[in-house]
Amino acid sequence: MKTILVQPQANCASESKLALICKHRGWKIVHDGEADLKVWLSDEPQYDRAFIRPSKLMLIDRRLFINRRLHAITKQTVNDVHVPVFGYGVGVDPETHDGPCVRKRLDHGTHGKVIQCPEKRQRGFCYQKLLTNSPGDTMEEFRLDIYGPEILNTLKYLQKDAVGFPPAKRQNASFDFNVGLGMFSPEEVNCLRRFSMIIGLGFGSLDVIRHRDGLLYVIDATTNTAAPTISWYRNTTMEHYLAVSAAYFERGLLG
Repeated sequence: MKTILVQPQANCASESKLALICKHRGWKIVHDGEADLKVWLSDEPQYDRAFIRPSKLMLIDRRLFINRRLHAITKQTVNDVHVPVFGYGVGVDPETHDGPCVRKRLDHGTHGKVIQCPEKRQRGFCYQKLLTNSPGDTMEEFRLDIYGPEILNTLKYLQKDAVGFPPAKRQNASFDFNVGLGMFSPEEVNCLRRFSMIIGLGFGSLDVIRHRDGLLYVIDATTNTAAPTISWYRNTTMEHYLAVSAAYFERGLLG
């Protein structure tokens, strides 16, 4: 039986995707001691004293953890890394941009809002291009689950509002699970892997859109992915979802 050490313990909820994958495979989750794999399950830096007691700080070797980055993952991190990896940016300066853009809080768990620019930059927010790829009332977005070098691709068909932005609510039977990477060029796949490597994402997810300009844009990244809402998918069951995800996990991170 495999043993997976997860820190911070507070983030390892029983309904998280990682917990469900481990339960599906019969792997044991622990929070200290030796393990076959160690995973840092937070978008905050690894030595966050809110999660690890100071007496244990020197006992943890960052090199042994998946997600062993030095900096927190925020939406501004996504903006900053995008240009050197892809050669073009997803972020905008709201004070000089003329037209609509998406204003997002730096942390996770909230949905962005379309605003009209120019606007004075607000503290605690970042700003991204308003991206779309269809003239109709739906658009496509990709959820890329990262398992080391392995990438599992889910295609999402999202409803758009009047300004072309998808609301937070998702529709039943609007996701296609595990559609492969054939819709990306080899260069784009390399960029996605390099993007993940630079931000230190060994286990987690990227949200990606191909804009109507033909270019691929990463709009969000996170480590602590929640369990799927299976009713959103039209081609999988929870059992199949976990079996495929566990196979990617084992091949990419335990292989």
